[in-house]
Amino acid sequence: SAGRFEPYEVFFAGKVGLAEALRYANNIGINNIEARNRSLAAQLRDGLSALAGVTVQDKGADRCAIVTFSVDDHDPATIRDTLRTQNINVSVTAQASARLDFPERELDDIVRASVHYFNTEAEVDALVEAIERL
Repeated sequence: SAGRFEPYEVFFAGKVGLAEALRYANNIGINNIEARNRSLAAQLRDGLSALAGVTVQDKGADRCAIVTFSVDDHDPATIRDTLRTQNINVSVTAQASARLDFPERELDDIVRASVHYFNTEAEVDALVEAIERL
């Protein structure tokens, strides 16, 4: 069978990279990473929630480091593209990716920001300030 060729199709570089990433994360500490991510996401949610015309769309009691939001009278793709010119990376979550949730809440596409432990508080503030300037 074709299984005899599998030893030659092993992605060794990927395995080494994964092992190194696991070592790196374990050195920092998974709980420390989670705490940092939650702190940055809370900072972002608080900053966005304070802006007129901005709605944070996250729901649930246990929120992760993905922050979704919409801005009145602003197309999410245009927001994404505008932020990219300022070296701020966000994405757009399309209604097609949330067919059970978005129609129920009458949402179309929304902006998605994913903070991570290596982000700084200043970067989170910069995102909030960029949204405010819209």
